[in-house]
Amino acid sequence: MSAWINAILSAQPFPGACSRMVMCTPELAAMMLELNKRNRKLSESVVGKYVAEIEFGEWYASSAGVGVSEEGILLDGQHRLAAVVKSEKTVPLLFVWNLPAMAQQKIDRQKKRSLFDVFTLSGVDGIADGWNSRIGVQAAAVICMHRRGFGTVTTGSLSDAEVKACFVSMGAELMFATKKLCSNPFKSAPYVAAAALMAGSDAEAAEKFWEKVVRPTELSADDARYRLSRWIIENTGLGGGGDVQKVRLSACFYAINKFLAGEKCFSIGKSEVLKMKKK
Repeated sequence: MSAWINAILSAQPFPGACSRMVMCTPELAAMMLELNKRNRKLSESVVGKYVAEIEFGEWYASSAGVGVSEEGILLDGQHRLAAVVKSEKTVPLLFVWNLPAMAQQKIDRQKKRSLFDVFTLSGVDGIADGWNSRIGVQAAAVICMHRRGFGTVTTGSLSDAEVKACFVSMGAELMFATKKLCSNPFKSAPYVAAAALMAGSDAEAAEKFWEKVVRPTELSADDARYRLSRWIIENTGLGGGGDVQKVRLSACFYAINKFLAGEKCFSIGKSEVLKMKKK
């Protein structure tokens, strides 16, 4: 037996607290949810994320589980339990009970791992030195939001499995996009996402388009690439969030369509962006 295990087993136990990893059935999860008397409002998007991970086979036994107080009140794990019920699947889940009621104040209060952190730790293909794979992961999330429809999903509610599948399947395109858009203000997830999507349908056109967006020398003022370059520079202060990502992606689509059609582009204003439909 490892020395650290012996050290844990020989340490003074915390009085009363117990824990056990079990295969949690939907019936057990439903029973535990009856103890959910004092908690945050249940987020259906978070539940949906956990359900997707269960269905993708991405749910693993971990130290994150369910906590119950000495009084029999659910302190932690309502979203995991609700996902088990909704998925109608049995999954491994850690249960800890007889915790102090005040423990709830300290749950989920520290820094959480980003998708990039999760992918790096799990050794996802494509997470490597030589290109900005962190921006690539963020762009993959934007692509997933675009495909699902902005407004119906947020970055936080996307399942890790969904973003990972997009990142792996579009690895070459995302690498092209992050290398092409490697300087500010172009180094932003929505622009990288647009470049990767364009590269996936026409790599040669994407090369010609984005090379000049980043370096719009010798372009006329009515060239779609020039107009997009100016728009990106002028709108660097938009901030973040799903609505802003949608606007940035839509501006790119508008300019790309003008370029591919060989049409002049005199502006990329609010009206043009709002005309864009989900592709």
